[in-house]
Amino acid sequence: MFLRPFLSNQPLTLVLLLPVMALFIGLNLSFHYHLPNETISLGLLGKLEAFPIWLSVALSAVFIFSNAIFLNFLFNKHDFLEKNSYAPSLFYVVFMTFSQSFYNFDALLVIHFLLLCVFRLLFLLENGERNGTHIYNIALLFGIIIVLLPQTVALIPFLWLTVRMNKVISIKEFILLLLGTSLIVFNGLMFWWFSGHPIGIRILRDTNHVKYEQMVLIASGSVLLIYLLLSSIGVRIRLQKSSIRFKKISRSLLVMVIATLTFGAAELIFYQQVEWFNLVFIPVGFLFTFAFISSFWKQVASGFFYLTFLLAVIKFFIHAGWFN
Repeated sequence: MFLRPFLSNQPLTLVLLLPVMALFIGLNLSFHYHLPNETISLGLLGKLEAFPIWLSVALSAVFIFSNAIFLNFLFNKHDFLEKNSYAPSLFYVVFMTFSQSFYNFDALLVIHFLLLCVFRLLFLLENGERNGTHIYNIALLFGIIIVLLPQTVALIPFLWLTVRMNKVISIKEFILLLLGTSLIVFNGLMFWWFSGHPIGIRILRDTNHVKYEQMVLIASGSVLLIYLLLSSIGVRIRLQKSSIRFKKISRSLLVMVIATLTFGAAELIFYQQVEWFNLVFIPVGFLFTFAFISSFWKQVASGFFYLTFLLAVIKFFIHAGWFN
């Protein structure tokens, strides 16, 4: 099946992401499951009028493909496995097909790219080295994320924890982390205020509303939990033969899984939607690949991946009423 080439050591396999993306974009254009956004929210920077459908789809495709390649680059560059694998890019793309962002451009796709940049810098942190520049850049990038989606301010403690897991932070580095984030957020708040908006709790309530069928929500949520379980099993096997460096990185990813799951659950409770859950697809894209390092769990993981792919396709036909 089409999963096998991505588990090989052939970089040209990444080209196969394009027909997979084209399939889902074509299905959505045919069945109109994910409707175009009326506006594009940029958080503290305000809102934009929605782009024409062709431009929105094109921008989404560019960001999805670029983020998938970026994620896979980080996976192979930092030797998560003994040999290169191109499965993380496929997992990310398929996971994202459940999200509105896959079919219509929005700020979450930019946030994904920025979060991957944060991970890149986190993976470069080392004890005994001067990491002031990396830490300050991490803070700046995360500040931009907060400006684009103010609710992500709740993830700051998790960010500090992941930095702390990768190295011992000095007082100077902690100040840099705090200063970099505060500087960007302060400028964002000033832009918001000078644009005629009051600074208050309303900032955290301003979000796009995306509706989904309850059955698809339950099914996709159940699949995600199974993915997390299989990922944890694979990571545990990998940790038995790994370096201290890898253990630090894997712990950071697990923290971000917990952080993004909590963040998504908060959106479900307060806004009755699940778009923020797509942030968890980045750390899971890294971790789920470890479910394939054991011959037994590889078969189980493959089965659930194909089930996920089937569910991602079937949801369009369920929405169209083909099974009523």
